[in-house]
Amino acid sequence: MFYPTPSSKLIERLSKLPGTGITNPTRLAYNTIDMSGEDVNEMAKNLLTAKRELTYCSICGNLTEADPGGSCTEETRDKSTI
Repeated sequence: MFYPTPSSKLIERLSKLPGTGITNPTRLAYNTIDMSGEDVNEMAKNLLTAKRELTYCSICGNLTEADPGGSCTEETRDKSTI
């Protein structure tokens, strides 16, 4: 099926997410296009912030803002349990 270039590029990027196939990225792209500009800007801002500020804890592997993560640095935490 033919899609205009901007939506085609969006679908292509969304299809790089694991487990999406082709139908879900297309659905997500068109739902995103239907969103208000304010909502799209907020989502884009949240994506960039998450990418910039989150990392994986080197001890437990959970997403965290610092490495090691907060629960792994707590004094009361049982260090033998992850």
